[in-house]
Amino acid sequence: MFSKYIRLRDNNICITCGKQLEKGMECGHLFSRVNTMTRFDERFAFCQCHECNRYHEANRNRFDTVFINRYGEKLYAEGLKLAGKVKIWSLDEMDELAEKFKSEIKRLGG
Repeated sequence: MFSKYIRLRDNNICITCGKQLEKGMECGHLFSRVNTMTRFDERFAFCQCHECNRYHEANRNRFDTVFINRYGEKLYAEGLKLAGKVKIWSLDEMDELAEKFKSEIKRLGG
């Protein structure tokens, strides 16, 4: 649900290169999905094409630079701080997130 919401929110436009495709777009996480505190944080997830999302995993610079230029170093630093913390999601919290993003998807017409 989260990935679908992010792609709809961003109109299937890659934040990194600007490519727009109806299919094949992905949810790119500024900080790895392993970082549970930022995994479902909308501020740090964006639509990316497959190429940019895979390239980002090997080379953070381009995505980080785009993010900082658009949203600022303060938010980036906040994300880094959060990414270093562990969040263990309860089943109830996961259900709440799923419902939230289902609602958002519906609101966006998806």
